[in-house]
Amino acid sequence: MPSDPPLPRGSLEFQRKQAKRLLREFHLGEPEALARAEAVLGARATVRFQLSDALHVIAAEHGHRSWPRFRREFESPRTVRTVHRIGVAAVSMYEERAQRLLEDWAAHLPEAARRVHSHLPDHTSIGLPDARVVIAREYGYPTWRELVADATRARREYAAPPVANVLRATELIADEDAAGLAALLAADPSLSPESLLERIAQPLHAPERLALPDQVETDCLSVLIERSVDLVGPLNIASCFNQVELVRLLLDAGAPVERFAEGGITALQTAVYHGCAATGDLLAAVAVVPDALYLAAGAGRVDLLPRWFDSRGGLRPEAFTERPNLSDVGWPPGLPPSGEPAEVLGEAFTLACYNGRVAAAEWLCRHGAEVDARPYLGMTGLHLAVLADHGAMVEWLLGQGADTALRDDQYDSTPLGWAEHLGRTAQIELLIR
Repeated sequence: MPSDPPLPRGSLEFQRKQAKRLLREFHLGEPEALARAEAVLGARATVRFQLSDALHVIAAEHGHRSWPRFRREFESPRTVRTVHRIGVAAVSMYEERAQRLLEDWAAHLPEAARRVHSHLPDHTSIGLPDARVVIAREYGYPTWRELVADATRARREYAAPPVANVLRATELIADEDAAGLAALLAADPSLSPESLLERIAQPLHAPERLALPDQVETDCLSVLIERSVDLVGPLNIASCFNQVELVRLLLDAGAPVERFAEGGITALQTAVYHGCAATGDLLAAVAVVPDALYLAAGAGRVDLLPRWFDSRGGLRPEAFTERPNLSDVGWPPGLPPSGEPAEVLGEAFTLACYNGRVAAAEWLCRHGAEVDARPYLGMTGLHLAVLADHGAMVEWLLGQGADTALRDDQYDSTPLGWAEHLGRTAQIELLIR
């Protein structure tokens, strides 16, 4: 008899099934189940642990005070795009951010309340477990436990030494031995051509490149591309590091620009979030996915921008549906997006600046964007233009009267401070002129 199809991760029945599993594992004495129950129920878990208690634990892990409150979440579900925003940082970093959020909440900072109520709207008070849930949600996880598990796994995999055949493959690539590389891939089915392409796509200083040369010979790249089943991952990484020639080869081989990579974003989003205009040009010439104002602006597609404005010059409702989040690529999570038109315009404008899109920035300014907009972590378009080393963009912003004294929230620094830290000599000269 065929087994039942798996329940969707976001269904109430799935959560009930998880509670029954927790109950079973608790009574079998599984250490993780015992720890989860104790973390929520304390000593009461050792006195009794029934299904109602297991349901309560599941609800608490998702940031709810009770199972009935958790159940109400499914009566009016929100559409949440699955994005996992963790890197290889230690779990202690996420713990520190939860502690800081708790301190900010206790200090009655409006930003903390906005963050908490975005994910836990019914809470009038919070403790550390609640702060952890908020941090988990900001990084794309329903629960703290799932974030910790994934962060631990990612860190372990990152630290693991490469297998012998990966090292052998890099030697063959360095020797420009395409035939030998093809033979090695044929002999070892576990050797992933996609993962080798992802190593090649890394910047030169990245340890993931191992002993790969600065320039990889095209025949070796062709061997890897032809033997790859899914080119989404390599395209995504090559796009974020502005690897123009590799992106061109991947697109020529049919790499899909409309697909979301494992992290939950497309290659064009990756390029725009890194200020990589050259790879962004290649990708946007094929398609702008997802269909969003900020992405069209960051990609320099001025021809698309009018689609998000009505006949009176105001933003259409579609402009508010797909919003950017730089934490998708490793930045700290910012405040939850508001429904303010100025914020939506500011997001599009600053990403246009980050990618050196002067024409898009000009167009947005004519349609209401502010030159000193600061929609994310207090960064202006001038900060981001300096970061991406787009001199023409910096010069244009200064010509528009951009405020050079504004400081970002993360580093408490001006655009000039950023330029000095990054050694951007040309930008320093423009900023002190």
